[in-house]
Amino acid sequence: MFEQLSAQSQLPALRPDAKEVAEDDRFSSYKEWQVAVGDRVLITKGKYRGTITKVVGLHESTNRLYLEHSETRRIVVPKQFWQKNQDSHVIDYPQTVHPKDVKVVGTITDEVSGEDSDIAAHALVFKGEYWDEDYKKMMPYRRIRYNEHIIIPWPRPDIVEDDAFSTPELHTVERTYTPMTIASNEMPEGVIQSLRDPIAKRPYKWESF
Repeated sequence: MFEQLSAQSQLPALRPDAKEVAEDDRFSSYKEWQVAVGDRVLITKGKYRGTITKVVGLHESTNRLYLEHSETRRIVVPKQFWQKNQDSHVIDYPQTVHPKDVKVVGTITDEVSGEDSDIAAHALVFKGEYWDEDYKKMMPYRRIRYNEHIIIPWPRPDIVEDDAFSTPELHTVERTYTPMTIASNEMPEGVIQSLRDPIAKRPYKWESF
């Protein structure tokens, strides 16, 4: 019912090309996606089958991918939604692709000749984890099934440059306060009341009755 109401209220140009999945079934980890933005993948289905392209986005509500080179559909876009340098209501919008319809492409080096070559992993397994300094989290090792000694590294995320409002990384982990006890409250008396909204501190008008 809610999907029908959503479809009726949306313009055809803004509707996704695939059915949305329930929130509990949406991918939430890299192990489920098996790919990340920046990965090179081999398309195995559709018009561009056999083409190696790049993942440029994840469409989380449908568990599908946006690729740099993929099939498109012509849609009409209202002028209030035009992008920079757009000069027509009709555009070719990229269609999403399911992760099952792509194979991750990695690069291996021949131990004898030293030459690099690309391989497409038919299936992946995830064994072990490591700390990735760029992602700032533990990441699973992505290995090729039946050739688990071959590890396909995760793509490097875009570097985010600090600006005037950024906090230096070392300061974010610096501890400036250590509680001495959890048995008593170390806050000065009356400090909670001083933080309340001034209107909330007004006396109740019926207190005198």
